[in-house]
Amino acid sequence: MHACRNVKPLHEVVAFEKEVDGITIDLALQWCSGACIDMMLGYANNIRTVDGGTHIDGVKDKDTRLSGKYLREGLICVISVKFPNPKFEGQTKTRLGNPEVQKVVFQFVKEYLTKFLKFHPDVLDSILSKCLQGVPSCSGACIDTMVGYANSIRTVDGGTHIDGVKADKDTRLSGKHLREGWTCVISVKVPNPEFEGQTKTRLGNPEVQKVVFLSVKEYLIEFLKFHPDVLG
Repeated sequence: MHACRNVKPLHEVVAFEKEVDGITIDLALQWCSGACIDMMLGYANNIRTVDGGTHIDGVKDKDTRLSGKYLREGLICVISVKFPNPKFEGQTKTRLGNPEVQKVVFQFVKEYLTKFLKFHPDVLDSILSKCLQGVPSCSGACIDTMVGYANSIRTVDGGTHIDGVKADKDTRLSGKHLREGWTCVISVKVPNPEFEGQTKTRLGNPEVQKVVFLSVKEYLIEFLKFHPDVLG
């Protein structure tokens, strides 16, 4: 997509076209890295709607999964609608006002985007990974709280189970700013726990880190696929 020329695309352009109830919709979108805001360009009967309108509102509707601002970070979206009697609002007449357009666009985007991501999970993974980098911390909290247990013993000094959650960048939880304000409790049970440190309150089994890492990564991505509102 031409609008992504100065940033790195995360995937190929996703383009859809459909006519519903006399309204023709053309949509193209692409998520890019290196962009901190979303860019949504709208057209109605080939007229640039600088101030947005109901076609843009239909894309951003919470049920299309594109309502969260952090989910839309880096999104380049171009939507064009054509229909018989467009109503332009605002002082410069650059906002589309037809209410029926919002419903049609909403249903269209939800249907096609859900179907596309279902068959292109790699694209969804890339989008979620980018979103996680921008999610803010919980209000009023400046640190993360991580509590660990190994075979029911409190590991005050952490260990490989804690490292599996936060140390590996591929769990998406490695950034300290991403973890600000969150609380995590992890308990593992292993046949032969190796406790380290002077007080023996740190788990040392190296195999635990890999298992925890893979489990957290898999579950977290699956959870966010079905709960995108968490990113918003």
